[in-house]
Amino acid sequence: MTMKATNRTWRDALWALPVLALVVAQVRPVLDRFDRAVLATLNGVDATMQTGIITWTARHVWQPTGWSDLPIFHPAHRALVFMDSLLGQALLVAPLELLGDPAPPLLYNLAVVLSLLLTAAAGAALWLAARGDNGDSGSPAVGACLAALFLLGSPFSTWQLGMLNQIAPPWPVFMLAALLAGWRRFAVDRPARGWWWAAAFCVGSQAAWGWYGFADAIFILGTVAPVGIWFAARRGRLRRL
Repeated sequence: MTMKATNRTWRDALWALPVLALVVAQVRPVLDRFDRAVLATLNGVDATMQTGIITWTARHVWQPTGWSDLPIFHPAHRALVFMDSLLGQALLVAPLELLGDPAPPLLYNLAVVLSLLLTAAAGAALWLAARGDNGDSGSPAVGACLAALFLLGSPFSTWQLGMLNQIAPPWPVFMLAALLAGWRRFAVDRPARGWWWAAAFCVGSQAAWGWYGFADAIFILGTVAPVGIWFAARRGRLRRL
């Protein structure tokens, strides 16, 4: 890598700073008590319950026979099956359990921060997929930063900060980026099946992340996929999808 390319890489990386600043601003109310308080809306009912769920899942997901029997619903069995288990978010913070006995608010707040960062990454990925290789000399980092800021700072994301299962779900956006990148390759007769598999992975990941976002992913897939199949069939290239 040349010095010029290295300098450009560092300049591009600086565009991540506004995104990080927005994430810090969003969790600012609990920064000085990260292991004692959680972000909450609706009088904290959802956040309090989800703090317990993510702690239980992070500690017991490796024990599938008892994991779904959430203690607060005892003696009912398999209660966790009928709600958002926060499995995806719990897997992100589960390594902390190997380091000791982290406080439940710490697990919850860290999961919020990581979810926000994933959401920002999803926004950037969607912009990059839409931009494609257009051959211009502009830096892709500027648009990626603006897309990330737009998704993170949207009213929906801001209002959902106190509900971990509903924070602007990243995986439907990642899925849309994968579908768009795959279609760009398919349109110029290049292999695209890897992107279709990536989109399928995103759908499965969102199922573990939260059912609200999973419904979004199914809606997007159910809208976009038939259109793509129709265009491929019209061009006589259906078997090459």
